[in-house]
Amino acid sequence: MSLTDTDFHVSMPSTPTTPTCDPEFFYSFVDFEVDDVSFCLPTQPFEQSPFFVELFKEQPLPDRSQGSAAQNVRDVQRYVLKDVSAEEFRDFLRILLDCPWRRTVSNVRALKFSPSAYLSFMRLATLWRFDAMREEVANDLYDFDNPAFTLLIGTKFEQKQLINSGLRSLVQRIEPLEPEDYDILGLDLAIRVAKCREYCRTAEGGLPALVSNDIFGLMMKDDLHAAHRTQMQKTFGEKFALAFEEGLELAAKRPRGAEPCRYY
Repeated sequence: MSLTDTDFHVSMPSTPTTPTCDPEFFYSFVDFEVDDVSFCLPTQPFEQSPFFVELFKEQPLPDRSQGSAAQNVRDVQRYVLKDVSAEEFRDFLRILLDCPWRRTVSNVRALKFSPSAYLSFMRLATLWRFDAMREEVANDLYDFDNPAFTLLIGTKFEQKQLINSGLRSLVQRIEPLEPEDYDILGLDLAIRVAKCREYCRTAEGGLPALVSNDIFGLMMKDDLHAAHRTQMQKTFGEKFALAFEEGLELAAKRPRGAEPCRYY
């Protein structure tokens, strides 16, 4: 079917009219400057962040009804974002604005981003209080194919379900910890994980550990429960042990699947 086969045409109205703006699909744009790089972005995704809502309110700038590469960027008023690099901001935007059409026209890898991109997103989502998006992305990382990275995100950004997922995968994995795991986790946490693996392979550890989500038997209501919990505290500390236990319960309740587009 060609355009000539349809009743579609483009023309100017014969008399001036003022159409109403669609409440859902009429975007305003906002300009940011990061590392001397200009970004023109739709405003709506940033309205879920209390940080940006306050910024737009305290320092209002004229809205742009459309973005254009031909527009003289020197004449555009923009918000200057500090404590972030342009590349880190791009990583953040790739995940925040992840939609099927972008994967096609921008050649963005579908459904999966690099660990560094996820780290950038989680840091900035925490800094700028994108709380709902942060939780959604953390949920997507539950089954990420790099358990050391999953554990790192869980501990660094207090995502308890990821602490459970990452540690469980590392403990149950047959292969020993690799140099890459030590690089990701850091020496201190990696040594603690190695101790945990050793404990869970002993008769004392008992295992359901190698076949169960509850690798420390923390959900078991028998005499081993206290011993396992004590060992967890001894290996990782009280705060980590509590987060792991709460993460176990959260993991059992976590939603499955995610929307294909996180535009807003």
